[in-house]
Amino acid sequence: MSYKKEGIKRALEKVKSRSPQQDPEKQARVEKAKNDFWYFCSYYLSHKFFSEPAPYQKLLIQLFNTRNATPEIVEKLKEWTEPETWKYLIPKKNIKGIINIEPRGHGKTTRAEAFLLWNAIFEKHKNIMVIAASKEAAEEILENIKLEVEENEKLLEDFGELEGSPWKANYIKFKNGVSISARGIDGRIRGSRKGATRPDLILCDDLIKDQAAESPTLREKIYNRFKRAVLPMADRDAFIIFTNTILHYDDLPSRLLKEYEQGKHKEWFAVFFATPFIDKNGEEKALWDSYWDLESLRKKEEQIGSTAFAQEYRNRPRSEKDMIFKPDWFQYYDITEVWGKKLDVVMGVDPATGKKDGDYSAIVTVGKDMSTGLYYVLDAFGERISDLKFVNKLIEKYQLYKPRKIIFESQIFQELYKNTVMREASKQGVHLPIKPVKANAPKEVRIKSLEPLVENGLILFRENQTRLLEQLEEFPKGAHDDLPDALAYAIREFEKSSGEVKIVDSTPWNSKRLEIQY
Repeated sequence: MSYKKEGIKRALEKVKSRSPQQDPEKQARVEKAKNDFWYFCSYYLSHKFFSEPAPYQKLLIQLFNTRNATPEIVEKLKEWTEPETWKYLIPKKNIKGIINIEPRGHGKTTRAEAFLLWNAIFEKHKNIMVIAASKEAAEEILENIKLEVEENEKLLEDFGELEGSPWKANYIKFKNGVSISARGIDGRIRGSRKGATRPDLILCDDLIKDQAAESPTLREKIYNRFKRAVLPMADRDAFIIFTNTILHYDDLPSRLLKEYEQGKHKEWFAVFFATPFIDKNGEEKALWDSYWDLESLRKKEEQIGSTAFAQEYRNRPRSEKDMIFKPDWFQYYDITEVWGKKLDVVMGVDPATGKKDGDYSAIVTVGKDMSTGLYYVLDAFGERISDLKFVNKLIEKYQLYKPRKIIFESQIFQELYKNTVMREASKQGVHLPIKPVKANAPKEVRIKSLEPLVENGLILFRENQTRLLEQLEEFPKGAHDDLPDALAYAIREFEKSSGEVKIVDSTPWNSKRLEIQY
C-alpha cells in the first residue's frame, strides 16, 4: 500500500473511531470552516493557500457569499481599484451576477476550485456548474476538486467520505446530494438540468483564451453563446460569477463591462482590478503585495515586455495593429546626454480640472536641441492632485527648468486657472511665462500629429517616464491621454515659434532631481 493510501486509511479510521461528541476540536474546526472560507482554505487547503490572501480577495469572497454590494464593501473596493473604474462600483442588493476582472497569476482558478468545494461540502448551493473556455479546462477544475475529496487527509479526517455517485470526469455528486458539473463554453451548455434542479451557482472561469481573443469570429461566437446559453440562467435561479482577464478590447469581458456601463445587466455588479494600480492619492500599489509586490511586478514586466504586461496584469490589452505609437518606435536618452547642450525649453500643460473623474493633471517639459532638431522630453509629470497642489507643482517645475513658454489651453486657463496661478506665483515672487492657446483641433488630432516625430526618433524619452509612454501606447483606446496631450501642446509651440528664442544652458540642472519621474 502506498504512503498516500495509508494516510487516507488512517484518516478514515479516525473518523469511524470517534463520534463528533468525542472530538470537540474537530467540531470547532468544522463550524469555523463553515462560516469562514479563508479559514477553510488555510487549514484544509494549506498546500495551495500558502500566501496571505489580499484584502481585495477577501472582499470578493464576501461579495460572492452575501450577493450584496453594500456601500461599505464598495468603499473598501475603491481602496484596491483605480478611480476611473469606480463607475462600476454601484451599491446593490440581491445581485444575480458578478463580473470580476482580475490580473493573471492572482489565484483566480485556485480560489474558484476552493470556493466550489467549500460550497459543496457545506451545502451552500445544491447544483453547481463550472464553465471554462473548453470542456477540457472545465474538467481539469473538476478533477482538482475530486482529488481533494479523494486524497486530502484533513478533509477525510473531519468530514469522512464525501464522494458520492456518479463520480465522473464532467459530473460529480457528493454524498450530501450536492452536484458539480463541468462544461466548456465551446460545447453544450443547455440541457444542463439534473432531475428537477437547475444550476443555482455558475462559475465562469476564463471563458476566453488568447487564441480566441485574437479571432473576431471566435470572439463573436463566445459572446453569443454566453448571452444565449449562460445569461438566461441568471434570470431564473442561478447566481453567476464571471471571472476573466481582459485579452482584447472587444472580447467577452470587455463587452460585458461596456454593456454594464450602458445600464444593461442592472442586477449585476462589476469590479475591475489591475496591478500595479494607481490609487486615489496617485500612489502606485501592488494588488496582492504579499505575493506580487511592486519589485516582482517590475521584474515580470521586464521579462515579458510592456505590451504583454499591460494585458496580463493591467487588463489593458494593446494590439500592435491598433497602436498609433508602436513600442519599438520609442527612442531613449540618458540625462547626462543633455548636460552642456543649448536647449530651447517649453512646457505643455493639461490640467484635470473640468474633465472626468480620474483624469491626471499633466505637465510635460520638452527641450529642443537647436543644432540637431531633436526633442528631449525632460520631464513628464502626471498625478491626480488638487488644483492648488497642481499650481504649486507647476511653479516648482518652472523654477527647475525655466521654460521659455508654458502652454495652456486658453479656455481652461481663463476660466479656471488664471487667478489661482497668478496669485500663487505672485506669492512666491515668480513670473510664469504662460501662453494661452486655442484648441483649434480635436485632442486626438493633436496627439496623432506626434506620430511621425516619434516614429522617426525625433522625440527622445527617458525610460522612467512610464506613465507618458503607457498612455502613448494605449492611444487612442486608452482610458487616459493627458500626458500625450501636454506633450503635443509643447511640440506645437516649437513648430509655431518664430523670431528670437530663449536658449537655456542645461548644465546647472541637478541630475538627482531630474531622476524623479511620474
